Amino acid sequence: MREYLRGVLARAGHHAQNVEACIMALFGGVIAYKDKGTHLEVKEHDGDMKNVLRAQIKGKRYAFTYNHDGQCIEMREDSTRGSVKVSFDDNWTLSRIRTLFASL
Repeated sequence: MREYLRGVLARAGHHAQNVEACIMALFGGVIAYKDKGTHLEVKEHDGDMKNVLRAQIKGKRYAFTYNHDGQCIEMREDSTRGSVKVSFDDNWTLSRIRTLFASL
């Protein structure tokens, strides 16, 4: 996970500076609220980690992925093709992110 997070932060610093600050809060929220006994899943393609993180929170599966057009991180239901539940950018405060995860 450390390698994944560092990669996401590095890519955000170059291409997605409008989500750079919220990444740490989102990652913390996912870790804190993921269901006990479940694993975080990182999407890989040909051995390379991609910007997709999957987690189960309160019995529901979510995929977190960067939307290049919207310049935001999307929290999607079930998979990267699921409905967008929330779109995050650096306007999201730590408190707001915590409140969202607590309300799931």
